[in-house]
Amino acid sequence: MFAWYNTQHILNSQIIRAEMKVAAVLVHGNVPFVFTDQLSPLFKKIFPDSMIAAGYASKRTKSTCIFNDALRGHFRSKLIDGPNDLELLKMNPLTVRTFTADGVYTQLLDMCMTRGSTSEDIFRKMDETLQQYGIAWDNCWSGQHFSKP
Repeated sequence: MFAWYNTQHILNSQIIRAEMKVAAVLVHGNVPFVFTDQLSPLFKKIFPDSMIAAGYASKRTKSTCIFNDALRGHFRSKLIDGPNDLELLKMNPLTVRTFTADGVYTQLLDMCMTRGSTSEDIFRKMDETLQQYGIAWDNCWSGQHFSKP
């Protein structure tokens, strides 16, 4: 019984380590956690003989918790300064939602490209874009989009 428990404990540790490494890579690469929803089934398909891949079950909620509870302190400077080592342009998609009698439509207004990735840089570019299109801030609201399953 001890051998089985020890083997299972080692496997669980390896799975947790894999989930933490993926969360860390996503934060380091500035990749949204929603991407993790695709990884669990993908890992199972591309690594069918891996017990770690079979046990991997970290989607956006768990990845967010892993980051908030275990990894946040290791990425403090990245959260404040943003990943802009190469001075590449950052894409900050700005979408608009139009409500009509025929329904609700969501579309991309502008990509809001910035060199910096601080909230001030992004806000400045969003404000500039809204002024360019004649959209008042009074007509704007912020919220998270939830897709129907």
